[in-house]
Amino acid sequence: MKTLKAASVFLILPLLIFACASTKAVKKPPPFRIVRATLAKGVDDRGTRGIPVNPTTTFTTQDPQVVSFVEYENLSGRHELRWEWYSPDGKLYSKTRNYPIKSSTDKYIRQGSACHKISVKGTKAQNLPGEWKVRIYLDDLVAEAKYFRINEIRVAKKPRAEISRDIDFGDYHALVIGNNKYRFLPKLRTAKNDAQEVGHILKDNYGFSVNIVTDATRSDILLALESLRGEMTKRDNLLIYYAGHGYLDEEADEGYWLPVDAQSNSTLNWVSNSSITSTLKAIPAKHVLVVADSCYSGKLARGVHIVRKTRNYLSRISQKRARSVLCSGGLEPVIDSGGRGEHSVFASCLIDALKENRDIILGAELFSKIRRPIMLNADQTPEYSDIRKAGHAGGDFLFVRRY
Repeated sequence: MKTLKAASVFLILPLLIFACASTKAVKKPPPFRIVRATLAKGVDDRGTRGIPVNPTTTFTTQDPQVVSFVEYENLSGRHELRWEWYSPDGKLYSKTRNYPIKSSTDKYIRQGSACHKISVKGTKAQNLPGEWKVRIYLDDLVAEAKYFRINEIRVAKKPRAEISRDIDFGDYHALVIGNNKYRFLPKLRTAKNDAQEVGHILKDNYGFSVNIVTDATRSDILLALESLRGEMTKRDNLLIYYAGHGYLDEEADEGYWLPVDAQSNSTLNWVSNSSITSTLKAIPAKHVLVVADSCYSGKLARGVHIVRKTRNYLSRISQKRARSVLCSGGLEPVIDSGGRGEHSVFASCLIDALKENRDIILGAELFSKIRRPIMLNADQTPEYSDIRKAGHAGGDFLFVRRY
């Protein structure tokens, strides 16, 4: 990890460390110590030293986050900070690794600060009201312990969304795959969490019948796809979500999903885009949308999908066969973190857009909502288009908010 000089700021989400501009060269520096530990609802990181925003020990289940802010002085040499968060049942909820903080040789940093946060609203913490505790470790010894409360605020359940009664949208199904625990490839951090959260939203807010498969092998994926072929009818809508490793074979001009049993030196357990396309063509469902959060997922796409809404557009588009793909990037690697609440950037933006929708949104409209936020927060460009050679006939996937 890179260590910054004094007067600089660096970010290790969700950790921030600040160093004051003043450094002094001394033969024997004053002792290094933590001056103050504060809990707050936010942090102002615009200057060289962070400032707690809305300091408090009382939070609610509707607050976005809880921030633990630490101020220290006389930093000399190398030290390490670590946070541990404990839920009301006394169990460890979250912890960080040891983050090094250090000064230049023969100098010390007069004042500095660091903070770590946990998200509340929209996470597991929202369902754990009560008294919490955070421990702050300095060089593996407890330096501070702070208690705080998260009070429950009940929000009235949103009424059933109004939908067009004269349109037969059909039934909705989803196969949601999230792979973290790879056996022969680097493990991922957020794919499983992304898949579970997307699956819950589709079920709870959009009325999907959802099958969530985590850490799927090649046979798991192919069997799940094959079963869909026998279950779907012409009035059904199917969404397939995949979060995991991907690979582009440039010589063969072929993209692949990599299940947890995939090996880098053998394609035996890889799932090719061509096999996915063939399966999608054979599935009788009216609308199929593949949402792929993996490297090189843009290989499934072709061209640009343009929406031209006209009178009775929803009625007409709902009857036309659609085979579309929404992918997190084009022919490029994508990142496995960086989003809100332990999600990838792509999944975080997708989740927010699905939650914000209150009516009917087309796949192309959903793409337009998430495209710019993703590009601003990651070096990747999402794509949305028809799937090549999969039987697309001019339709589009419709997300109908029901609850």
